[in-house]
Order: sequence, then structure tokens, then C-alpha cells
Amino acid sequence: MELSISGTTVLSSVSTFINIDYMAPQSKIFYAFAPASVGNFGPFYDVAGFCLKHLGDIVEARPNESINDIQLVKITGPYADELDATGISLEENNVQKVANWIWGRYSTNSSQGIDLILHKYLPLKSGLGSSSASCVAAAKCMLLALDLDNSLSDEDKVDAAMQGELRNNEFEHLDNILPSLFGGVWSIGEENFHRIRSQDFTVVAFLDETDRRSTHIQRMLVKDHLKQLIDSKNTDNAIEKLLGYHRFISHSSMLLIKALNEGDIKTVGELVSAEHGNLLFEARQKSIPRLGLIKQTIMENGAYGCAISGSGPAIFAITDGKDAAKSLRDNIVKIFSERNLKWLISSLNESGSEAVQNIDNWYQENC
Repeated sequence: MELSISGTTVLSSVSTFINIDYMAPQSKIFYAFAPASVGNFGPFYDVAGFCLKHLGDIVEARPNESINDIQLVKITGPYADELDATGISLEENNVQKVANWIWGRYSTNSSQGIDLILHKYLPLKSGLGSSSASCVAAAKCMLLALDLDNSLSDEDKVDAAMQGELRNNEFEHLDNILPSLFGGVWSIGEENFHRIRSQDFTVVAFLDETDRRSTHIQRMLVKDHLKQLIDSKNTDNAIEKLLGYHRFISHSSMLLIKALNEGDIKTVGELVSAEHGNLLFEARQKSIPRLGLIKQTIMENGAYGCAISGSGPAIFAITDGKDAAKSLRDNIVKIFSERNLKWLISSLNESGSEAVQNIDNWYQENC
């Protein structure tokens, strides 16, 4: 069975990502949807990302008059069991961390308590910004419930959503947080972030759900790759290699912004597909089985370019519109039929997170 949004087929099965198993009454209840995103935008490690449509997480806020606090009380949806299997408690969940920060900063003694429910539709360890979507949905929902969504600055909203991605005193996944929160394409710096003006483009994301990737492990692959270069006895070659990485990312970054501004999607595809001088590809290529073959097959079937999405294993391909995306999807799913690939076709999501009336209505209106 296939789902269709505005006449465009986007998901391969109902059980793949969306499963409506909870319908709540509407009185004083808030729902916020936060979409999936592609971090790294191919070779642009931690410094660029863009937002997808159709797929994401939803957080629900219900009033609780018996407490003056905020609590995550339930996780439901098709990927709730995956979260439960991690052993992470509700108290340690990203949603609770974001909610705690917002509650501590903005609530008052008279604020009515809130129960939160996470409806988890994004698979974990997929490379599609799963943890960031939960954080963004939590922030959006809390700000709606506290009537702050229209009064806070964008910087304050980013501060709130970031709190669930704090690891070892460093904030991670901002290349997913920014796109999911606001939509569009983002450039991520150490202390500032900028939205990149971009023409629309269409991608197909492919995911083998049996082959998940830990972000931590994938990040370690990059560090280990660089460490081997630094520790190399051939200093001159190591320095030249590192300079090559620097030249590649500097030149490609400027070209990417220009190509997105001008709608030169073919050049965008070529940039994300580049392998020579691409630190991420060289560090991670062996960690995803048959990555080279998959990339070659995707390119031979009409894509402008393709790369690992975030930390993988999802792979995204840039295409010449929805018709080309559908043709590519059909061919790749058939060629790699033994892998039971899940897929998503999406144009660029320009709006990001949003309030929704309720889960059932959101599903009916969009699917």
C-alpha cells in the first residue's frame, strides 16, 4: 500500500513511518510536528543541512491540573519500541530535557502542569535527524502550550530546541535542528547560523531499516581517519591530504551557495556526490556495505547526485523533479529488492516545524 500527499507518492508503506494509533480529545491540547532533515548535506560536515517534507515526529501537550511541572508520560507510534529498547528512561529522553529547560526558564508558579506525549514516527539511527525532530517538536509544542511561540526570538527558539542535543558539553546536530525548526537550507557556524536562499529541489531518500548507524560511531570514524593522518610518519603527504580536504570544502561551499541561489540543481548534485577530497566519504565509505555500488547505480538511473544522509545509513539522491524521483525510486527499489528499501520523495520543506490540529486530522490532510 502506498501513501499519497497532494497527489505525490511519498512513502512505501503505512507501516514504514506513519502509524496512527492514538487519537486525543481536542480541548486544551496542543500538537506540534517537526520534520525530518538531512544533515551534512553530503560532504559539508556539521555545517549544512536541509529540511524534508511529510516525515517527522509529533509531540502532544495535555494540561495536568494536579501538578505544577512538566513531564513526558508516554511514547507511542511505530518507533516507540525502538526508543524503549535503548533503555533511555522518559526522564532522560530528549523531549523531557527540552521541556525541562523551557519550563525552568519561562513558566511561573501559576503555570498549569503539562503532560507530554511523543508520537515517534522517525526511525532511530537512520541519518534523517530523528533525535533532532523530537527536540524540535518538543520545543514547538511547549512554546505553543505556554503561548510563547509568537513572542520569542528565533535565537531563543534555537536555544530551547538545542537542549536535547547536548552531549559531553557540546551541542550536536545543529545541522538538523535548524532545518527542522525553521525549514529550508542552513549554513551552521560555530556561533552563528544563516539561512541559505535556495530554489526548490527534489530528493529521494532510501533507507535500509536493517542497517542502522550510531551517530557516535560514525563521528568516531571521522576522528580516527584524521588521527591516522596526523600520526602518519609521512608528514608531507599527511599535510597535503589535510590541505586537500580544506581546499575541497572551501571551494565546494562557495559553489553550493551559488548553485542553490541560482537553482542550478545539477551542480548541487555534483557537489554532494564528489568523492576525491571529500573527508566524510573517505572516512565512512567502508562502514556502509556496498556504498560505492549503490551510489553508482543511483547515478546511472538518472540522479544528479547522491550522498550519505547525516551519519547514514540513509542515502539521499538529488533529482530533476518529482517525475524523475519516482522513476529513480522504482528502479532502485527493484534493483535492490533483496534489501527491502524504504523510501521518501520530498521537495525542499521551506516552513519546518508547525502546529497541527491533532494527529488524525494531520494524517488525513497530508496522506
